[in-house]
Amino acid sequence: MKFRQLSFIVLICFAINLILGGTGYAAHEGQSQKNEDTEKVLKHVFFIILEGVSSKDLRSAYTPNISGIAASGIQGSAIGVLPETTEAFLVALLKGQMPEVNTGNAIRNDQLAVGSLPALLDSSGRSSVFIDDGRKSFDALFRGLKRYRVKEQINIKEIDQAVVDLAIDKFSQKHPFFMGLILPGTELTRKSRDSTTKKTMVALNRADEQVGKLLRELRSQGLFENSLIVITGSATYNDAGQGDWTIENNMLPLIMTGPGLKTGIQAPPARIIDVAPTVALLVGVYLNPHPDGLVLWNFLLAGEGFTEANLMKKRLTELSSAHIDSITEIYRLNHEKASINIAKERINKEKREVEDKINRKQEEVNRLRFKLNAFKMTGIMFLLVVGAGYIVEYYILRRKFLMF
Repeated sequence: MKFRQLSFIVLICFAINLILGGTGYAAHEGQSQKNEDTEKVLKHVFFIILEGVSSKDLRSAYTPNISGIAASGIQGSAIGVLPETTEAFLVALLKGQMPEVNTGNAIRNDQLAVGSLPALLDSSGRSSVFIDDGRKSFDALFRGLKRYRVKEQINIKEIDQAVVDLAIDKFSQKHPFFMGLILPGTELTRKSRDSTTKKTMVALNRADEQVGKLLRELRSQGLFENSLIVITGSATYNDAGQGDWTIENNMLPLIMTGPGLKTGIQAPPARIIDVAPTVALLVGVYLNPHPDGLVLWNFLLAGEGFTEANLMKKRLTELSSAHIDSITEIYRLNHEKASINIAKERINKEKREVEDKINRKQEEVNRLRFKLNAFKMTGIMFLLVVGAGYIVEYYILRRKFLMF
């Protein structure tokens, strides 16, 4: 009996120890995971721009590498920009400013050399480079920043590969802190004469393969876990082949992964101008001039000084303020619209009055012209009658006095 009681007591103690031990192990594992996330140091930033690609395109194509990054990081979409040019998109993406601030000649003149994320990183001692296909329209835009371009003429099917190969080569040599890649293959395919939807999707698949090549290179160098990667597109309604602007055609893919960011979440829609302020916060620089975009607090990983609730509250607060600003802007635009309509009505009224005056003057001119013509006709008739009278009188007098 005593043996049974002793065995029962030992069994209970063992069970308690097992539970406590399991709890301690789970806590230890959770702490280890937390420490592992905390220990990830941000060493590099990559911006990969898939030119001519919208969220709709990405959903329609087979892109396993991009989808894998999206599944392990943050997958969302962002409203694009107008005017519908890649240059305006790059300014919005890298400066966080609405394109309206950069219209006219300014959009083509050193816009990224001052106040953009890569320019600020350069000034803080962290090098930045861009890799693109070498088009001349980028020359003024990137003036003042380090840029490598594909120099030789490349087939459309191989242009993305050439850009990524050049990027891998330069990264292996120089290891810049920031690297921006512009992959134009999809857009060039879409705009080619024999373009079809199938060919465009195949081009997007080729771009995905090149993104995968870059990611594998980062893994081979042991830098993938320490890299902040942003993948987006630069499609607009013109690129999408649509005659009318729609939200769907101007929604861009936005995929982010790296230290300081959440993992495995589907994020609500944002704006492309929100990317620069968010990345600037993670890399520790202050965007100047102040951006129009907002920090995507709901993308950030909760850590020291920030709880999940605090991050969401801050995001909601800024969105509420932005909503109020938007309503204020709508009221202002409606007021301007009403003022313009009033001015337009006044101008139309003045135009009608001027037209009435012109018509009255024209009628008066026509009456005077008629009178003048009548006087002319009367004078001519008078001269004809007088002339005829003289002739008749001449013949009468001649017959009377000359007798022949």
